[in-house]
Amino acid sequence: MKGALVVFVKTPGLSPIKTRLAKGIGRENANIFFVKSVRAVESIAHKIYKNNEADCQPHWAIAENNGLTHELWKKFPQLFTGYGDLGQRLYHVYSSLNKSFDYTIFLGMDSPQITESLILQTISILESYPQKFVIGPAKDGGYYLFGGTQELPEFVFTDVTYSSNHTLSEFTENLKQMGEIETLTELSDVDTKDELRSVYSEFHGPLTKSQNILKEWIYKIIINRQ
Repeated sequence: MKGALVVFVKTPGLSPIKTRLAKGIGRENANIFFVKSVRAVESIAHKIYKNNEADCQPHWAIAENNGLTHELWKKFPQLFTGYGDLGQRLYHVYSSLNKSFDYTIFLGMDSPQITESLILQTISILESYPQKFVIGPAKDGGYYLFGGTQELPEFVFTDVTYSSNHTLSEFTENLKQMGEIETLTELSDVDTKDELRSVYSEFHGPLTKSQNILKEWIYKIIINRQ
């Protein structure tokens, strides 16, 4: 089976970046985190692309049409998320890629501690049980990963309150009408200064160079100053 691994991103300078995090660590540091986190997630996506166990093509799903040519997004194919709110954009990307790939996996760039093994586990589930969906729950009530093979109606994505502690429960409630759900390990994602500390504690196992760089940066600006 051939799959798409899609990382949703905003482009610096074209959209506000990590505004809640900036309130805790400053705008400059929030922007630094964003770029380092993008590189960390990109490094894991690249490992998936090179892994012989999977046939999975990474993509950037970019929030701005005029951001497609930005330097940050050159390593993978780029697609515009389309217009509308987040639910509409998620539906647009999923329904578009579903026409060309056997499965689609969504990631954000806010969980840079994501591992190759978690994504390979997702791929294995989707290939072995195509009727299932996979969700990686986030500790703040959202989700850091979603994977599926089936076509989905728009309401599954749009009838959800995003950026709330009800996001996961609402999305899951919609999704379970379509099939069985397999749940991965819970991880933190980064919206606040405190969540940076949580992510730091969740870097486990062999890390990529970019993940190590980010972990060391978090230690320098957060952990070492406690």
